[in-house]
Amino acid sequence: MGEQSSLVTRARRKLGRAKRRAGNWLLAQRLKRWQAANQVSTTRFQDRLQRSASAAPADLLERLQADHATYITTVSIKRQAASWQFVALLARLLSTGAFSSAVDFGSGFTSYTIRQWSQSAGVSLQTASVDDSPAWLDRTRAYLTQQGVPADHLYVEPDFLATGSPQRPDLLVYDYSQFEHRTHFLPQIGRFLRPDSIILFDDYQFRPDTAEYHRTLDYWCFEHSIKIVDLKSQTIDDYGRYAVLGYNARSAFEALLQRL
Repeated sequence: MGEQSSLVTRARRKLGRAKRRAGNWLLAQRLKRWQAANQVSTTRFQDRLQRSASAAPADLLERLQADHATYITTVSIKRQAASWQFVALLARLLSTGAFSSAVDFGSGFTSYTIRQWSQSAGVSLQTASVDDSPAWLDRTRAYLTQQGVPADHLYVEPDFLATGSPQRPDLLVYDYSQFEHRTHFLPQIGRFLRPDSIILFDDYQFRPDTAEYHRTLDYWCFEHSIKIVDLKSQTIDDYGRYAVLGYNARSAFEALLQRL
């Protein structure tokens, strides 16, 4: 009886090891497919950008660039504010007309860019901006008011989480807080996404101060079947910062490509 029990135990262990090996192999295959899909998406997006003549209106870009130059010397600093490259790409994506609502995690110049584009284009784009710093949110509110764009739907993080987003946006901009909090908060954003949402993640660069965020973002996107489109060539700035675009629904990505 003891010998039979020992044989059963060994068989169970072998079976367990076999299942783990099979699980690891399946996970590895899934990861390869995800990485391949990311590469294909990036290639198609880059090719579309190069071939397309579409762009944000010149007068809007001129105004945004002038305002950005002032913003990084009077409100924030260049190293911390969204880069001009990121802002220009955001304006171009907005100008496709693909989005009807947006949530902006990390208030600041991106909050202004979205509202200024909406006002200039005469388009109703429902926008909420969220920050973990009440003081910085007040500063953003003052800047938006000064610039003559709507300064409503600004939330400190606890209020936003308590009340929920006024809508599930089709565009989410994630350039949030310091990297430690940005990493910790990342799993929360799934609550505010639709299956066809497009996400812009800034600061995808891999450095000692961003490594944990970079790895967490990769893992989160992989686990949620969100493909990553590399925007380094469009958004890299003087500090090596650059952005990526995330999407889940292929139909949303295809629709965006057609509008570019």
